[in-house]
Amino acid sequence: MPGKYSHDITVKADLKGLKNLKIPNTPVFKPLSTAIRKQFRQAQKALKQNLDLVSGTLSVFSFLKQRAKLSEKGSIITGTLYKSIQILRRSRYRASIGTNLFYAQYVEEGRGPVHAKKKPFLVFKIPGVGWIRTKSVGPAKPRYYLKESSTLLEQEIDNVMTDVIEAFGEGFG
Repeated sequence: MPGKYSHDITVKADLKGLKNLKIPNTPVFKPLSTAIRKQFRQAQKALKQNLDLVSGTLSVFSFLKQRAKLSEKGSIITGTLYKSIQILRRSRYRASIGTNLFYAQYVEEGRGPVHAKKKPFLVFKIPGVGWIRTKSVGPAKPRYYLKESSTLLEQEIDNVMTDVIEAFGEGFG
């Protein structure tokens, strides 16, 4: 049975290599060396603080885009899948945004026909239509709400990280 259907985001940055900056160890370079190392420590701290903001921003973006794409595809019948799309897990640098509903995969990737097996009919209710009683349904075409929102998320990651890197660079001005 299908499981979690989500975007998983991990944001990492490491400036540890900058600590190994080689500056000549002569008295004339000592003040410069000290100032550069201090600025790198401050930059590392600022970058870590910004990464938490980045993962939060991207989480909300993913959440909104998954729901928007689901709506665009006309895939909202009961609203259960739409409402189930949540920020499932969020820590400082990581987030998982999506749903645990078993049928999300079938909405995303489509499925073949479904036939009544243990009973003579499939019976289900469609809001606004009423109860349906049929021997089979489907096949269902794919409605790529997650795949399409992933493309938008990738673009947004590029935009956000470009902004972070530019802001980080301004810290050295």
